[in-house]
Amino acid sequence: MFAAMFLDILVWPEAGTLSFIGAFLFIGALLLTFALFRYAAYKRKRREETIDILMHHAYDRHVAGKEIQRFRVFLNAMEDKHLEDFRQAFSHLRKPLFIYARHHPDKDSVRLYQKLAVDGLGSTMDGLKDVHRGEIGLAEIDSARYIFYVADIGEQLEIALPSSAPRVQGNLLRAYMYRPQSGGYKVMFTIDRKSTNGHYFGQITSIEEAEDRHRMAFMEIDGKIRGFIPETGMEPVGGEEFASQDRLPTNAGPAGSGKETGGEEKREIFECNVYLEKISDRAAVFRADLDIMSYNRYHHLWELRLTLLNGVEFMSRGTFSPLPQGYHRYLFRFLETDPAMIDELKKEIEANQPFPERMN
Repeated sequence: MFAAMFLDILVWPEAGTLSFIGAFLFIGALLLTFALFRYAAYKRKRREETIDILMHHAYDRHVAGKEIQRFRVFLNAMEDKHLEDFRQAFSHLRKPLFIYARHHPDKDSVRLYQKLAVDGLGSTMDGLKDVHRGEIGLAEIDSARYIFYVADIGEQLEIALPSSAPRVQGNLLRAYMYRPQSGGYKVMFTIDRKSTNGHYFGQITSIEEAEDRHRMAFMEIDGKIRGFIPETGMEPVGGEEFASQDRLPTNAGPAGSGKETGGEEKREIFECNVYLEKISDRAAVFRADLDIMSYNRYHHLWELRLTLLNGVEFMSRGTFSPLPQGYHRYLFRFLETDPAMIDELKKEIEANQPFPERMN
C-alpha cells in the first residue's frame, strides 16, 4: 500500500485547464506591465520635449532671470493635456498664465505675462496711446497687491480688478506696468467712475520710470562665446575655463569647431573669441572675427564668458542675434545667469559711467 502511494507521488501532474489559464494570465500581466511602462516612458519623454519647446519659445521672447524660473514652475504644474494645447498654439498660454499671475501678484508675474501673452507693445510708455487692450499691471490697494487687466480703451481707460480686491477708496490708483524693451513704469490713474463688478474708468495722469530701469556701460573686454550642450555634461567645472573632455584642438585658433561623439548623433561644438563693447544687466553687445550666425542651428543656448574689469569671472547662458550696425556685431541676451553674478555685474556697471540701456 505504501509502495503504491509512493509511486503515485512520483507521477508528474497532467496539465489542466486551470494551469493554462494561470499561465495565460501571467503572460498577459507581463505584457500589460511592459506596455504600461513603455506608455509611461513615452508620456514622460513627450512632456519633457513639450516643456523644452515652450521654454525655448520663452527664450525667443527674451524671458530671463527670475521670470524664466517662474515660467518653468508654471509649466511643471500644468497637466499634460494643457501642455499639449500650449504646444499646438502658444496663444493658448494666455488665459492660464493670466490666472497664474493673479495668484502670484508681483512684478515678476507682470513681466512674464507681458512678454509671453501680449503682442505689439511699444518700446516705451508715455501715455494712454501706448496702452494695449488685454495687457496687465500690478495695482496696490490698502498695502496689498492685485493684478488688473486693461478691459477696454476709449475716451476713458477701463481696467478690471479681481473680485477679491477691496473697493478702491478715493479717485487715485497707483500701479506698475511694464514694457519689455525699456522696463517698468509707475503709473497713476485718476478714477472717474466705478462699477459694481470691479471695473474702473478713468485716465492716466502721470507716468514715471520704475526702480528697475536697466543701465549699461562701455567695457572693452575680451571673452569667449561657446555653444552649450547640457545633455553631454559639458557644463563648466569649478574655475576651469571649459570641461577638459570637450576642449577644441590646439590648432583651432581664435575660433574653431569639433564634433561631439558621445552618441550616434554628432553635433558641432563651436567656440569663438569675442570683443565686448558694452554690457547691461540683461544683455551685451560684442564683436567677433567672423560670421558666427551659421552656428546658431547647432545650439539653443550659448555661454558667454568674461572677466570683468574688477576681476570677477562672469558667465551667462543665453542667445545672440546680429546687429545691423557694424561688421560681425551681435547682441547677446542673458537668459540663465547666477543672481550673484548679476549683482556683481550691476556694481561694475554703476562704477563705469552708466547710461540708459540701448540694445544696438
